[in-house]
Amino acid sequence: MSGSAEEASALAQDCARRIVDAFAHYNAEFRAITRRAPLRFDARDWRGGQQDAIERIGLYDRFVNQTIAELRLGLGARALDRDLWRQIHGAFATRITDLPDPEFTKTFFSSISRRLFGTVGVAPDIEFVATDLDPLASLQSAVATNSYLNHGSLALLFEDLLGDVRFRSPWRDLDNSIAHVAAEVRAHLPAGRQQRDVERVEVIRPVFYQISRAYIVGRVVGH
Repeated sequence: MSGSAEEASALAQDCARRIVDAFAHYNAEFRAITRRAPLRFDARDWRGGQQDAIERIGLYDRFVNQTIAELRLGLGARALDRDLWRQIHGAFATRITDLPDPEFTKTFFSSISRRLFGTVGVAPDIEFVATDLDPLASLQSAVATNSYLNHGSLALLFEDLLGDVRFRSPWRDLDNSIAHVAAEVRAHLPAGRQQRDVERVEVIRPVFYQISRAYIVGRVVGH
């Protein structure tokens, strides 16, 4: 390998590392904001929750644009060197192989590449296209769930379910909440079905938060 080729390879590796590091910092900051959601909810801090939502939305663009600016500064006249970016693309793909979420990391790379080059359409040599992405590739195990059996009363089933959901603040009216959920499930049963046809309810363990709302996500399993 000639000196110039070695220099280009080293430069590509350095750029790939910078992009991987930038995504790691973005992801860490995103998670830090997300971890505030349960605290905002329990404190009924809706304004804080709205501010967090706005911050999360702008976070991705901020990190993409910041990374582009740093790469432009570091690469100088070679910032739009397509041959170099092909090498960066390859070095990046190799570097992220063992990361927990390589598919989202590829999207981050493509956002940088497309904005830097002003790409219209697709440029598979310097970005990751749909055929390169498998959003389920990083899943190593089944999602943790809780299962609640129907012993003849939907109200008792949902009493068990909601009783397992731990908030720092108390329920305002747990009995009414149980009755409401049970009634909604009955109302959505297919025609001719009765509550005894509900075998169980399975829910994902983590609660999902959106400002003033907390979502328990699951499914009804029946005959």
